[in-house]
Amino acid sequence: MWPAVAPSRPSIWGTPFVAHPSACVVKDRPAPRPARTPTVRASTSPVRAAPSARPGDLTGVALNFGTLSQVMPLPKGTAELAGFDRAQVMFEPGAFDEALAACRVGEWESRVGFQFGHIEETRCASTMSGAVRLWADRQALRFHIDGGTRDGKSAAKWARCFKDCRELSIGATMLHCKALRGEDGEPNTLLILKAGLFEISLVPSGAFPRTSVVFH
Repeated sequence: MWPAVAPSRPSIWGTPFVAHPSACVVKDRPAPRPARTPTVRASTSPVRAAPSARPGDLTGVALNFGTLSQVMPLPKGTAELAGFDRAQVMFEPGAFDEALAACRVGEWESRVGFQFGHIEETRCASTMSGAVRLWADRQALRFHIDGGTRDGKSAAKWARCFKDCRELSIGATMLHCKALRGEDGEPNTLLILKAGLFEISLVPSGAFPRTSVVFH
């Protein structure tokens, strides 16, 4: 029996949003005031076509680009590189371009899993089998769980069981970011320019606004 997914504090890191050993952090001037958010570049990479949803499928938004998370504690490795241990986080469009290009059907090492509450034991589908499809446009990182596959059918079944989990969170590896220190009591900001991606989770409460899941 899977462990219960208990309501928890808003999460982005989940089990691990970690800094890769070769991660690059650019430390910039103090962060702008809340009314002014960091400048976000648009992705120039091609957008993968969204698959058509059928009855039994799940679709939704795992992350919105250019939106600030709630202030949260940073994992130790990330905090050491950034120079502060709490921050708002923002992902730039294009941050996952390389990760998405690598997570093809049949690829084990670059697979991205679908699970619940960042609990590894609840992983029930992944990009390796083709049950999970991921793509990004300039606005968001999006997902599609294919209910016509064995793993996708299982994922959709369990998603309906975890009724408290209706927001999304990600498990990612930070590769390149810009650290913006706040001033006059304002929050620090971590702008993620490039990241790896290894899982998306349905969670009770996510750190980023406007994530969603749709049951077809």
